Amino acid sequence: VFDSILDTIDDDIQIKDESGLLEKGSKLLGFNFAHGQSRIICDVKRENDVLNRSQTLEWKGFLSATMLVYQYNMGEYYQPFSNENKPSLNSVHVYDNLAKAAMTSLLFLTGYNHTYYFFHHPSNINSVFKLSRVLQVCMRINLLAISMCFVLGTANYGVCLIHTFWFLLIWVMMHVGSSMNYEKYLFRLKLLGAAVGIFLFWDCNISRVAKINGVWEASQASWEWYCVSYLHHWAAFIGAIFAINQPIASLQLRKLESLNLLTNTFAKMLLSGTLLVLALTWAAGPLRKSATVYNLSHPYFGIIPTLLLVNLRSVNCWLREHHIG
Repeated sequence: VFDSILDTIDDDIQIKDESGLLEKGSKLLGFNFAHGQSRIICDVKRENDVLNRSQTLEWKGFLSATMLVYQYNMGEYYQPFSNENKPSLNSVHVYDNLAKAAMTSLLFLTGYNHTYYFFHHPSNINSVFKLSRVLQVCMRINLLAISMCFVLGTANYGVCLIHTFWFLLIWVMMHVGSSMNYEKYLFRLKLLGAAVGIFLFWDCNISRVAKINGVWEASQASWEWYCVSYLHHWAAFIGAIFAINQPIASLQLRKLESLNLLTNTFAKMLLSGTLLVLALTWAAGPLRKSATVYNLSHPYFGIIPTLLLVNLRSVNCWLREHHIG
């Protein structure tokens, strides 16, 4: 099931700025895309980019293996040095909390790769959003899980539903008003509107209102989906923002590496050190809390390990160009 999800987030696209989309997209941060500077982005080896396809494939492999081992060994029930057979909401369960962080990374990849496809694809803008591809991706995510549900006689495949939901949300976000996607301020307003929608739906106690009106009682599965999706409701959106700014981040990193060694090293150590301190604080604090306490903080701090991994994996040219597999 995890592999069927991950297979949909590594579509390979060759970026050529024939349509000028890359140039327009680069202006979203106010970058002055002067004549001839497109070669800095387009002519460099793709393996030198931040979070390039080789890295996402590598990340996909690690996540797939990790989640397989976790599920196969029933990691949610494993508590070293504990006599509890099944953890309660008030018990501390580091492995279960780490599994939630891994799921956040998976949703970050979902948002990143699909947005990257929609935003940077060199083909005609209308063909990128065609319904046939949307249906194909939804089928690839859900077909194996649905088949397993029929075979095993269970209906527990909420992970696929969450990934399908975020894929469709990203598709709608990029497709509606697609002409604004390469307008500096209009696109920022569009993204702000999407962020406000996410905030209102998951962060403003809308669940209480819906529960009072009997929306969730109609289906236990719907309430369960809402609770699980709450844990990761910012991950895919952050991945989408990262995908939009990825060419500029790659360019700025290469420009930084062209400076003298002292400046280059200091800047990278400052960013890496900040993320490392945040990650260690997360590991020493929320990660070691009970499920009830951890679930309250995870939507906002569970993305920290993912950002640290992206930074360390791309910290120099050699690491970006080399990968496992």
